[in-house]
Amino acid sequence: MNEERDRFGFPNKQAEVLEVIKTLEGIDYSDETGMDKVKGLALSVYDSVDDYANGNEPTVEQIAEFTIAMHKNISFRDFIMGLPNDVEIDYVGEWVAFMGTVTPKEYAAPIVTIFAALLYEAEQLVEANHHLEYAQELDPSYSLAQLLKRVFDSNWAPSAFVDMRTKLHPKVKEAIGI
Repeated sequence: MNEERDRFGFPNKQAEVLEVIKTLEGIDYSDETGMDKVKGLALSVYDSVDDYANGNEPTVEQIAEFTIAMHKNISFRDFIMGLPNDVEIDYVGEWVAFMGTVTPKEYAAPIVTIFAALLYEAEQLVEANHHLEYAQELDPSYSLAQLLKRVFDSNWAPSAFVDMRTKLHPKVKEAIGI
């Protein structure tokens, strides 16, 4: 069975993902049980990125879980942003780009913002700004996008951004318990 794909070759899964997200909305990712869930999801991201690099897309359920966790737990979102510390940045970038295309728009601001940050690190400043503007269109009040806008506007050196990520990621992993 061939699934429908968009003009870039990505699957049109937003409606399916949204249905699963609706079943996950009630999960509290801040209490002890929720943090155990965040830890498990963070560990499963490594496999998901590796699987994607080997040609296997995340399932609708994985996409939904990663998406809702990014929305409800800042540490998980920051973990995703720090993945290039642990995994080849090209693989992370491809996985994040994929996630951005299959995530329903009303939930896409975090992953699009993370993709903008990765592009900025790669010194693809025009593309980074384009994606950051899109993230702000999706959610004008999204705090990480607002912060990155200030970073981009102040012309931070991409290497300074990499240095910041390199220092923060171990602390994020420790907060998550990995």
